[in-house]
Amino acid sequence: MLSGAPRFVREDLLGERLRWWLLMRPVRDRVLERSALTERASALDALWYAGSANAFRIDLPDRQDLPGPLRAKVGTYRPERPFVCELRDARVLGPDAFAFVDGELVLETASASEMYLYFQLRDLYDDLAADRSTLLAYRTYCAVLEGRQSLPGDSDPRVRHPAAVTESITPFSNETDRSGNPDEADRSTGSDETGRFATTGETATAGVPTVDRRTTGEIPSLGAAAVFIPYWRNYYHWTTEFLPKVRLLERYETATGREPTVLVERDPPGWLLATLRLAGWHGPVREWTESEAHVERLVVPLHRNRYVAPHDSRFADDFNPAPEDLRWLAARMQSNVPDLDGSDFPSRVFLSRKDTKFRPVANEDEVTSVLEPLGFESFTLGELPLEDQIRLFVGADTVVSPHGAGLVNTIHASEATIVELFPDDYVEPYYFCLARQLGFDYEWAVYPTREDEMVVDTDHLRNLVADVVDG
Repeated sequence: MLSGAPRFVREDLLGERLRWWLLMRPVRDRVLERSALTERASALDALWYAGSANAFRIDLPDRQDLPGPLRAKVGTYRPERPFVCELRDARVLGPDAFAFVDGELVLETASASEMYLYFQLRDLYDDLAADRSTLLAYRTYCAVLEGRQSLPGDSDPRVRHPAAVTESITPFSNETDRSGNPDEADRSTGSDETGRFATTGETATAGVPTVDRRTTGEIPSLGAAAVFIPYWRNYYHWTTEFLPKVRLLERYETATGREPTVLVERDPPGWLLATLRLAGWHGPVREWTESEAHVERLVVPLHRNRYVAPHDSRFADDFNPAPEDLRWLAARMQSNVPDLDGSDFPSRVFLSRKDTKFRPVANEDEVTSVLEPLGFESFTLGELPLEDQIRLFVGADTVVSPHGAGLVNTIHASEATIVELFPDDYVEPYYFCLARQLGFDYEWAVYPTREDEMVVDTDHLRNLVADVVDG
């Protein structure tokens, strides 16, 4: 089949496969996967479990015309019981901070995924190749991964020495939500998206102790530390995959009496630090700005992947949800919001996308005009403090929204119907899965796209939503 493809297709596929082989070669037989990780930690009495994880189903809604990407996620899931373990004398490496222990790469620190590991290795090599020949860059890359040399300090222009996070929480903008497409994902905080949050001016590290900085030569050394750095720097992956790990860090602290340092991305956005505190973490937080570090005690919580691989992806689907994680997180965050039930927010909510350039709604004013008579009020989440966003969703019984990161906040609803609006060129199952995991009713509509903007059929939407609220 490949031989019959156009030449440029053959070269592209063969080139990518060769790149995969070359980048994975230095670690191919040295990846410590989850089963071996827990076996090793258990033998060292350094494995602790927390809570439970029960099998659950993502069921079909009553309608039978569910789009294919959503239908593909219907079924029974059996999540693993959450655990946290400790590994001694780890070498943490690269801009994404994956870890080696005894010469083996700990896959759990690469989001427990071969796909993410490849992406992180690719980033590491690309940093090395920025100012080196291909041959020298690859030789250096292999030597670094094989432990024959340290990662050169000039390999990453983003590098700074580790520093305790001390900046203030400030209103932030420009956060991306490319939850489903790694080729389009902007991992920086330089793009507009509805995952944005206005936050208060409180200090990011209020009550946070400073981390002890011992050094080993030129490589910094930390005591106990856990890596909290998503590959996709967005609100969906941070909230659903990383914040639930706070419970596991607490389990580790209870078992050992040690409070680990949480390593976060460089220059973290305000919402990241604010949500970390609302999840109950008040321990040390440190930006990962170094190219390499030694960690005396690497704290490794279970990582649940909530990325859904595209149907044509070379990677296996690592989608591994657990409703218990989301329920714990919602309860914990709500417990830290004062006057949770004292707000005057409406129960019928429309989430605006006027503040984003990604997947905007071409005729949003018309959409709000047909929803208002049905009792809906429009909200731009970027204009609300984080605590008010939680209050908004706690009281919501019907949420209408274009596909976007704002729907992550539906974890704070108790009983709700979610109506998700998709552009026809971007139908992704993330919030369908989220809604069904939490037992919510779910409706949807798919509308055409014109010049990268979704054009909603307002008559169709009016009838759809009227049926929902009248039902």
